[in-house]
Amino acid sequence: MSWMLAAGGGGSFNPLDISTWSSAVWTWIIFLGSLYPIWKIVFGPILGALAERDQRAGEAARAAESAQQAAEAARDAVEAELQKARTQAATLMKEARERAEGLAQERQARAEEEARAELERARRAIEQEKTRAIAEIRGQVIELSTALAERALRARFNDDNQRREVQSFVQQEIAARG
Repeated sequence: MSWMLAAGGGGSFNPLDISTWSSAVWTWIIFLGSLYPIWKIVFGPILGALAERDQRAGEAARAAESAQQAAEAARDAVEAELQKARTQAATLMKEARERAEGLAQERQARAEEEARAELERARRAIEQEKTRAIAEIRGQVIELSTALAERALRARFNDDNQRREVQSFVQQEIAARG
């Protein structure tokens, strides 16, 4: 107890000093009497601010979670749209290739048909020229035969004369045409 006395020795208030029990009682009465106003004036607003802060933090956490879910849903939607676009692009590319191949085949078929038609026209032109040439040769043969027959009739009907006349006629015709 000596330490209690030593603690209270400097004229200051020591709540553990037994000699000052009445001061301790009054301290407790004042403390308990001021506890309610302190609670309402100081701790009430602090606790309210803390509760409000906790509430805002909870709302912010829920909003962040909601935003994260919305972002994930948007990302999934974008991925789905991107996949859909890729599929459509692949389909369009396939259709374009098929159309290009079809056009190429159609052009080749058209070119082959035109080549066949041109070949047929050339064959007909050759056949016409051939027919014309044969007709011309026939006409010349007829003319030559007629001229030869005419000379033969005019000349004497002697074999030597006929041979000479034919040779002379052939030489003249070869010289004239050649």
